[in-house]
Amino acid sequence: MANGLISSVFILNEKLTKHALIRDCISAALNVGLNFALIPLLGAMGAAIATCISYSFSGFLGNAFFPKLRPLFHMQLQGLMLAGLYEKWRSLRMR
Repeated sequence: MANGLISSVFILNEKLTKHALIRDCISAALNVGLNFALIPLLGAMGAAIATCISYSFSGFLGNAFFPKLRPLFHMQLQGLMLAGLYEKWRSLRMR
């Protein structure tokens, strides 16, 4: 809940609503595609898995793909206390 509120404030303050819209449209398309793939195999559980994956992309992973949203991604990683993963990702990026 707090993650969504903080990311919304960041996106509005930095005037990145266009990037957020694109990220969310990709997430919606991902959800539809995963639903087509998973519902025939797993039924309602497939729909739940597809939704979890697409929400994860929209709220967290999608921020890593847009350079202007990466500061938000870094803040989210730090907020999740994945400091080791965050430092490893930064060191790989610096190479």
